[in-house]
Amino acid sequence: MKPAQHSAGSWLRAYRSYLGIAAGTTLVVIIYLLSGQQSSPSLLAFNSPTGSGDNSTDSAVIQAVVSKYNPPVVAAPRKNADGANHAEWNSIHEQYVQEIDHHRKQGEEVDLIIYGDSITETWRGRQMGQEIEKFSTGPPIWDTHSVTWPFSAATFGIAGDTTEHLLWRIQNGEGPTGLGTKVIIVLIGTNDLTQSLPEEALEAPEATAHVVRQRVVAIVEALQAAVPGVDVIIAGLLPRGDRLAEDAAKLPSKYSWTIREINKSLFRYCAGARHAHFVDCTKPFVVEEEGGSRINTVNMPDILHPAGPGLEELLGCWVPEVKRLLEERKAAEAEAEAIASPDVSGQR
Repeated sequence: MKPAQHSAGSWLRAYRSYLGIAAGTTLVVIIYLLSGQQSSPSLLAFNSPTGSGDNSTDSAVIQAVVSKYNPPVVAAPRKNADGANHAEWNSIHEQYVQEIDHHRKQGEEVDLIIYGDSITETWRGRQMGQEIEKFSTGPPIWDTHSVTWPFSAATFGIAGDTTEHLLWRIQNGEGPTGLGTKVIIVLIGTNDLTQSLPEEALEAPEATAHVVRQRVVAIVEALQAAVPGVDVIIAGLLPRGDRLAEDAAKLPSKYSWTIREINKSLFRYCAGARHAHFVDCTKPFVVEEEGGSRINTVNMPDILHPAGPGLEELLGCWVPEVKRLLEERKAAEAEAEAIASPDVSGQR
């Protein structure tokens, strides 16, 4: 993944807008990794939610978040508020387990699996197993594109899932073992910000990024333990608006700083991990207007879930990376076969 080229002037523009920051994150992190030094505040600093311009977080808040929510990561099924099993969630999970078992018993390979939450469930046109009109374009868009792919694919998402829910699902029947899976996309973590972490976590973006990174990494490790050598694409968290704000689509929202830090942290992890890859699909979901950055409500009408053309954009962001990884894998396998089976002349 080649970083975009930016002039000093473009960095200043990036500094002034959320979209610019998001688009420039990859280059910033590459500079950080290659230099081996502290990142320049002029590149990484951003205006805090309080407007002070200081992106540091009170150490007590950081410590409170990390101490309470730091790993070990816990895999857990979804529960109701009263602690009882979540019947609808369990039903969807069992459906997915049966689908996976069917593929396995029939000897059907699934080259690509996408795991996630409501965004992933959108490809089925559903949320928590129920058909939703605003996501009705999901299945036809998926069908139109998937028939053209030189690989088979399946999606397993449940609305509202956090990292701990997905980890439990993978460990309890939804894992990719025995499916011949070569690439996996994981898009998970945005619900952690509203469900499994306290509200004050948004006041500690760095600490929250550390916690969410550990949880996502646990999922990656579980997948790679199930299928050694599988390539896992970590899809960066998408921007989201604030439904409780007066201007719900305005960016930065109360989630923006934390999402940015999470994506930076996940990118850094992938830069140093084998068979782990980071893809940032922020750009199609943010627009620049005279008043600043906003959620692109054409691609993300409810300021959280891609829909309609937004789903097209998401596939347009993901699929090229999937194809690249599959082509690299095929070339490596051909080379290994050639080395193992030299021709009769003894030449490799």
